[in-house]
Order: sequence, then C-alpha cells, then structure tokens
Amino acid sequence: PHFASARWLLDNGGDLTQALGYIETSIALKSTWWNNWVKAQILAKQGRMADAVAAAEQAQVLGKGDQVFEGFFKEEVAKAINEWKKKS
Repeated sequence: PHFASARWLLDNGGDLTQALGYIETSIALKSTWWNNWVKAQILAKQGRMADAVAAAEQAQVLGKGDQVFEGFFKEEVAKAINEWKKKS
C-alpha cells in the first residue's frame, strides 16, 4: 500500500513530500528496483537531481536480471539518469 500510495501521488500531482515518505517506508520493508525507481522520480520532481540519480542507479542494480526491468524499464532509467546528471 505504501508503494501504491506513493505512485498515485507522483502520477496525480499529489504532495511529493508525502509520496517520498510512503516510498521510503516501502523501501524499508523491501527494497526493489521498482520502489527505488519511483523514489528517483519523486526526487527528480522535487529538483533533487543528485539524489534522484543515486536512487535510479540503485534501481538499475536491483533490476539486473529482472525480466520486467530488463524488457521495459532499463532504457528509460538509463535515459533519466543521463538527463538528471546534466541538471545536477
């Protein structure tokens, strides 16, 4: 539920501070590529590019070998990291 709440707030223009709290709880329960990727997106929307890069890089590490990550998100995450590095 923490992941879903954070994702909803991110996707629907909700309170990003609250979203970050939810995703941090999700990560504390079990760190996955998916919740680290959502954390990265929240941080980027907050303008915290260096922190967003770190979270996205963690998502890359955790996503290695995962079919969904490799098939659908790997390139998107790499592209975001490159863009965020230019902005930080």
